[in-house]
Order: sequence, then C-alpha cells, then structure tokens
Amino acid sequence: MNIKTKTKFSILLSFSILLSFLLTLVMVVALIPATTAMAEEPTPESRTANFVDDAPTAALNLLNTYKTGTEESTWDVNTNTLTLNGVNFETTADTALYLPEGATIILHGENTITGVGSSDNPYKICYGIFVNNSYLTIKGEGKLTVTGGKSAFHSFGISAYGVKIEGGDVTAIGGTSTAGDSCGISSVSIGGGKLTAKGGKAANNSIGCLDAYMTGGTLIATGETAALWSGLTNTNKHWWRTSNSAPYYASSDSNYTWDKSHKYIEIRDTNPGDNITVAKVVNNIAVTFTAPELGATPDYSPEYVSTPENGVKYNEDYPTCTWYKIAKADFKGTDEDPWDEMESGEAFKTGYYYLVDMFLDTNLGYKISETTTGTVNGMPLYNDIYYGENNSAYLCGMFVPLHEHTSGTEWKSDSNNHWHICTVDGCGVIIEDSKAAHTASEWIIDTAATATTDGTKHKECTVCGYVMETATIPATGIEHTHNYSSDWKADADKHWHECSCGDKSEEAAHTAGDWITDTAATATADGTKHKECTVCGYVMENGMIPATGIEHTHNYSSDWKADADEHWNECECGDKANKAAHADENNDGKCDICDYAMGNAENLGGDKEPEKTGLSGGAIAGIAVGSVAGAALLGCGGFAIFWFVIKKKKFADLIALFKKK
Repeated sequence: MNIKTKTKFSILLSFSILLSFLLTLVMVVALIPATTAMAEEPTPESRTANFVDDAPTAALNLLNTYKTGTEESTWDVNTNTLTLNGVNFETTADTALYLPEGATIILHGENTITGVGSSDNPYKICYGIFVNNSYLTIKGEGKLTVTGGKSAFHSFGISAYGVKIEGGDVTAIGGTSTAGDSCGISSVSIGGGKLTAKGGKAANNSIGCLDAYMTGGTLIATGETAALWSGLTNTNKHWWRTSNSAPYYASSDSNYTWDKSHKYIEIRDTNPGDNITVAKVVNNIAVTFTAPELGATPDYSPEYVSTPENGVKYNEDYPTCTWYKIAKADFKGTDEDPWDEMESGEAFKTGYYYLVDMFLDTNLGYKISETTTGTVNGMPLYNDIYYGENNSAYLCGMFVPLHEHTSGTEWKSDSNNHWHICTVDGCGVIIEDSKAAHTASEWIIDTAATATTDGTKHKECTVCGYVMETATIPATGIEHTHNYSSDWKADADKHWHECSCGDKSEEAAHTAGDWITDTAATATADGTKHKECTVCGYVMENGMIPATGIEHTHNYSSDWKADADEHWNECECGDKANKAAHADENNDGKCDICDYAMGNAENLGGDKEPEKTGLSGGAIAGIAVGSVAGAALLGCGGFAIFWFVIKKKKFADLIALFKKK
C-alpha cells in the first residue's frame, strides 16, 4: 500500500469514527424525550364512556384502555349489563359514564370512575355515572368508587331515577359545586352490600343521599347540609348511629327516626359487636297544658316533664294538638261518646267537656314502652298511651266542664314549688295564684349528735313543709352538758328551748290564745286579726274581720283587758281605748287600775302563784351548770455503516482501493 493509499484510508477511517460517534450521540439524545415522557403522569381522558349515544363497543374499548389488571370489562347488549374488571377511568368530560335505561353494573376487583373536569356552564350538571330517567342496579363482589366533576351548577356521584344496591362496596361522592348542590347519590334502595354516599363542597346544599329505602346491607351517608335529604324507610331491625365515633343503638330498643339535621347516619344489618347502646325506657310522660278558660281559644303550647329527665320531645311533624268537645248532657265516658272537633278559633264555653290529643317523640337514646304511663295536668290520661315503632307517642287528656275553681288546703309540691289544686271533682288544675317557690327554714334538728354518734338535721319549706335539704351533725367527740337557750324556737306545731348541740328541751304543742285584733274593721274596710301561742308567741292563725257595712259607734267594755305591759278597754269591733301601762303605787304586786298581777307571790297575798315567765326550773338549772366545746381536719462499526450503507460500496471496491498506485 503506497503512501497515498494509506492517507486516504486514514482519512476515511477517522471520518467513519467521527460519524459513528455522531450517530451514537444522536441516538442517545433521541432517547431522552422518550424517557422523560415515561415519567410524566398520564393525561386524563376527555371523552365520556357513552353506552347510549355512541356504539357500546367504542365505550367498552375506552374503559378497557384504562384497565388495571389482565381481565377486560364486558358489555352485554341484550341485558344492558356492564361488568367492570378493575377499571381506573378519569375524564374531563361533564359525564364520566353514561348508561342506558335499566342498566346493570357487576363489580369485580377495584374500580374507579372519576370526573376530574371543571364545567363553567351554569346549566350543566356533572355526573360520575348517569342513567336518564330509569333505574340502575349495582351488584357483585368488587368495589366501585364514583366521583362527580366540578360544576358551576350541580354535581352528582351517581344519578338515576333510582339506584338499587344489591351487592359490592360502593362509594358515591358528589363533586364541588360552585353555584348549586353537591350530592353523593340520588334516591337509592339497599338490599345488600355497602353504600357510602358523600356530599362534596357546595355553594348551596351538600347532601349524602336524597332518600333511602333499606331492607338490608349497610348505609353510611354524610353531608355538610344533610346526610339524608328527604327521608329514610327502614323495614328491618338494624344497628345505627349518628356519629362515626358514637356507639350504636339497637333498633329493637330504639329505632332510628330520620332527622334532616343529621349530617352523619350509619345503618347496618350486621351486628357491630359489643359497641351497642340500649335505649332507656321513659317511665312516665307528664304534660302540662293550659286549661280551657271561658271565652279563650285553645292554647297549643304544651310543656313536658318525663322520667328519665328530657326523654320526650314535641313531634313537629304532626299538626300539634287537636281539641274536641262534647255537651255535658251527652257525655257517658265511653268510646261511643259523640266528640266533635273544635273549629279554628272557636272559644271555650260552659256546659261542655273538652278533650285534647297530641303527638310526642322520644329524644335520642330513649324509648316508649307498653309500661310507660302519662298524665295531662296531673290527671290520668283519658285513654292509654299509643306508641309506634319510631318511638312516637299519642296522648289524650280530658277537661271537665268549665267552672269556678275551688282551691284545696292541702299543699302539692315538687323540688322547686308548692301549690294548691282545684278540689272540684275531676278538675285538679293548679290554682295559679297559689304556686310559689319554696322558702327554706333554718336547720331543724331531727336527732342531736352525741359524743359518739352523728346526729341529723334538715331544712324544710316554711309554707308547705317540703323537706328541701338534709345533713349530718358530726358527733361531738366529747361528753356534753346541755345549755338551753332561754329564747323559744318554734314551727307550725310546737315550741321548744334548744341547746347549741341541737338538743331540745320543754318541747310542747302550741296553746292558742284568743283572737288579737291587728287592724279594726270599719264600715268600708276589712280588719285583720290573729291567734298566737300563749307560751312562745308563735302566730298560729290569721283571720279577717269583715267590714261592718255601717257606721260604727264604739262601745267599750267596762272590763279591763291586759297583757304583761298594759291594760285597756275593748270594743266588740276590736278597737281599744284607755290603753295605759300598769302602775303599782301601793306596792301590793297588782296594777292599781286593772288588778293585773305584777309582783312576786309574797306581795300578792294568800297562796296565789306568780305569773310564769316561760322558763322551767330545769332550764334555769341548765343555764347555771354548763358550757359546750368542740374542735377537730392531676427521588466501531461506523465505518461499515458509512462504506456499505451511506456510500453503497461493495467489498471489491474496498480491495481495489488498496491496489491503486
């Protein structure tokens, strides 16, 4: 090989190497975008899986493009049945999956249908799954999660005329609504499986489910406005709760009553275990009702008291209360009595019996049973309590013909008040003017404490005697000599002297004196008088002195009346004349005017005893003897490519190159 040939070969070889390098570099660079593209998130679909307007085959192929496993989803055109086998389909379309009337979905594996778009059309509704004006059935053993897209109007997770859940684990979520409502699922019937319905964020209403009918399965509904919008029909016994952290109530003890204000409701036909709360039985329902008054119209404002406390509430879903009337002459007290419903605004009048009926509900955690009793204004019900499955109750109370109430003297009371009731047979209404709060007395010793034994004491109402408070008197710990006060203590029945330890001495019943006039009656004004105990001065009775009705000239008795301080002459009307203090100028122990004994027995002559001071000998001795004490304690082949491919030379051409001179 000559020099020239060698030079050509070197140049050709160098060029080939350079070309190989450049080709290799191009191939590497070309791979970079592909690698980058593989790392990016896939772009959501922009089409609807439309089994109505498009060929079902196209819609099915679209779904299978997004399968997550090896099994493909299928479509039965004869039965409109879509079998989902692990599909994860996201789309920006307003409706993700559109199915024909009467469609059925069978679930296998885990499936997701999601609307991820955002519609600005103020009249466009976004749907996860939509069936127009017909039923949709969902069953199978798999899972399905459906979410509606963001809408300027309404957004539904699943919407159909009615959805039947027969199996599977279904979650339906309403998308964000910027100007309307968000609803997880429309009207639904649940016979098996599990449905979780959630309302999304909404400008107006966030609703879990419009309404539900249950014969089995599990329902969990949540919404910022309402879990269930318009009601629930629950035909079987279930377990339920209104908070995801609360214990379950057994329907056999307290069936769930739909309430629009509930934002969470869970109802299931499988026993949740031991986390069950048994409802409390309301033992008694007491209703206080404004009694009929002449000329007045019915008052629909009942007040309720129950045991346990707060177990009953007013049923707002019924027309409050209804009044009936019957003429006194027609009343026999039987089921055949011809009661007439009162007209709106009709006034009460004499000569009629009146009857009122009302509907009540129990509060959460309470129930009404066959043993529950009730009263209306303290009187037994006209009929027994009628109760239903939802713990509603129907009460009926009767009022006797209108009359003037007559107050009894016996006190009725509760923990706060005392009152008198009307004594007319069958009435029993509270005499309103008599109702007042209790007035507590001072501590009253029931059993005095000793050195080794506790005593007891109580406070009672000074008007009706209701025991308001009880307490223990600690044992003194020391022997004690009683020191009785010289002042009298008293209650309505008796008086006594009392030691600081609470022990009583000289306890005795009151002795009533004569009437004492406080204010004399005049021709036009009543006077007042009272009787008091002659020993302790306790006012035992108050009375009225009727006005005389005529002008009165006092006629004072010539006989003197007296007390310990003064004497007087008294008219029959109670007026007093010649009142003056006693005087004993001759020091004979008697008043010089009225002969009232003032001094000691030695000055009175004979065997006449002095007037008693109210202190016994024992009391005086007690005062002289004792005193009391006590204390105690948390992230190279380039050449060949150039020669044989680019230059399109043959191997013979290469040999000829080296033979040139």
